Amino acid sequence: MMSETVFDQDAAHWWDTHGPFKMLHKMNPVRASFIENFAGCRNQTLLDIGCGGGILCEALTDLGAKVTGIDSSAASIDVARTHAEMENKKIHYYAEDFLSYAKKKYLSKSRFDIITALEMLEHVPDPDTYLSCMAQLLKADGRLVVSTINRNISSYWKGIVAAEYLLGWVQPGTHQHAQFIKPSELYDMTKKHGLDLLHIRGMSWDFSTKRFSLTDNVDLNYIAVFQKNATVT
Repeated sequence: MMSETVFDQDAAHWWDTHGPFKMLHKMNPVRASFIENFAGCRNQTLLDIGCGGGILCEALTDLGAKVTGIDSSAASIDVARTHAEMENKKIHYYAEDFLSYAKKKYLSKSRFDIITALEMLEHVPDPDTYLSCMAQLLKADGRLVVSTINRNISSYWKGIVAAEYLLGWVQPGTHQHAQFIKPSELYDMTKKHGLDLLHIRGMSWDFSTKRFSLTDNVDLNYIAVFQKNATVT
């Protein structure tokens, strides 16, 4: 995930739609709609990994999911809890490293219908290990939704140079290009852990409408849904 220093530094601004997380607010409706359409939400148990201040958690709660959010930034989780209480939304939040949390949940035999990991795999040192733990925490036929950034020359210029230094959409230093993940790499990792790709779309920013939309272009941001093989335990 993004370094804790960045999370903690900006935690108070998670719900500021014009602040450092403004692009996540603009991306959120597209992401939530994708999850609802291709994974389902109503009455489903859902774990959001790297939930930050709870932007996605609250949107998915509104769609009927029973949401748990986890993030290693305690400051972000404090903001998420406070905002959920203000909005009278029942969401379970945990300030904890995901790998530690996953080990405890696995031993307790607790599983989720849906797991979401949005804009977080490109921030962890070993995404393969994280994906393995996610697969273990899914119920049979459960679904995993991942969004991340493709690794190519275009994503370096658009995702780092433009987004961080020219447009100021995210803090400089937030991303490392070497940690971006190609769709083929994500496919290989998930397949190894018994997760079958169901659908993948790009998420593109339209400067004229100032909105994100789903496209067939996965050169930069993309989102994908996978289903766990029923034969995998």
